[in-house]
Amino acid sequence: MYSYCIMCEQVFKKNVPISILFALLEQICLKTEKYYFLDLNAFKKLQFHELFVKFRDEIRPYYHVSKRFYIDRDFTYRMFANIVRQLSRTANVRFDSEIKYHQSKYHVDYMIYHNGDTTAQEVSAHKGHKAPKSALTKGEVPEGEVPVPEGEVPVPEGEVPVPEGILPDPDPSISS
Repeated sequence: MYSYCIMCEQVFKKNVPISILFALLEQICLKTEKYYFLDLNAFKKLQFHELFVKFRDEIRPYYHVSKRFYIDRDFTYRMFANIVRQLSRTANVRFDSEIKYHQSKYHVDYMIYHNGDTTAQEVSAHKGHKAPKSALTKGEVPEGEVPVPEGEVPVPEGEVPVPEGILPDPDPSISS
């Protein structure tokens, strides 16, 4: 979880009820057992149903006058995601992000947790890969992996390790 947030008191005059954000996310996001999944599709749903104007009017009184540009500027996915991150931080609501690349462009998807604390192992389960080793306890090996002795580099399955300093033979299927 996040500790005291300096940014929060610089942006908000008073605490914003997180129920305002969750009510909006309930309408536009894919909801799982643990989190709301905010992506470009949810943003398009927000635009289609014209829900942002009501949401903006609800949170406007909580912003310092000098920081209202966050909610008044051009309405884009990045701008909306920034508001969601601000509200999540001020309420100590955990969120994670995942960068996706498609056709040389990227976008960021967010998981905003609605039911308390979640471990890095559970977050990575959604992403389809193992948690970073920093999320594991010392000496613990991720499920399905073989422990590698210290100082050795793991070799992907199906490849033959090449001793350091020796270049592998060129691919015979490539002719010069």
